[in-house]
Amino acid sequence: MSVTEAAEEYTRIGSGGGHSVKWSRKRTPYIQEPQDELTSLDFQGCVFIGPARTGKTMIHLNWTSHTVMTDPADMMLVHMDRENARKWSKGDLERYLQASTSVREHQLKHRKDDNTFDKEFDSGMRLLLTYPTASNLSGITMPRVGLIDYERMDDNVDGEGNPFDLAQMRTTTFKRFGMTFAEASPNPNKEITDPKWSPSTPHEAPPIRGIFELYNRGDRRRWYWSC
Repeated sequence: MSVTEAAEEYTRIGSGGGHSVKWSRKRTPYIQEPQDELTSLDFQGCVFIGPARTGKTMIHLNWTSHTVMTDPADMMLVHMDRENARKWSKGDLERYLQASTSVREHQLKHRKDDNTFDKEFDSGMRLLLTYPTASNLSGITMPRVGLIDYERMDDNVDGEGNPFDLAQMRTTTFKRFGMTFAEASPNPNKEITDPKWSPSTPHEAPPIRGIFELYNRGDRRRWYWSC
């Protein structure tokens, strides 16, 4: 079962008022391919760049549904800072778990197993929520790591490197079974490092630190559709 198939089966989007709807690929077809690559054994990393408010964060939740329901393994989600991690946990993540009853049935309910930054499930899987510091992104082995709103993170975490590379080091023990995922919308405050730059290869993004730098490392897929 792909991530998209698991999402359509198990993910529900909660409004916070008790109402929820099933997630459907028809609403955001452009996230199907990147989220389905998260289970690929051909890649150990995936990067998605898209406009603001277009469902990018749902990829993390859909990946969680797939992991909990079909392929349990520890996951770590990294938000831009501690306060936003806390807000996201109490907001989007909590509404997702409340609405997605099939996923919630597998969640352990004891307080030590369910808190703001740590969720545990009956398979033994842990879902950790954290933020980018050198200590948070070191000293832990984790097969699956997702970075939320990557462009708003520091490009150099405590002088030890960018968040993606630090996170990906957590997955190396699992070799081709490890996956690191980052998503973001472009940050307009970041400048091109070479004002004379012009693309020399297909789909090459401009030299801007952050998620465009990661995008240029990959196979640079793009989604085209009519305006």
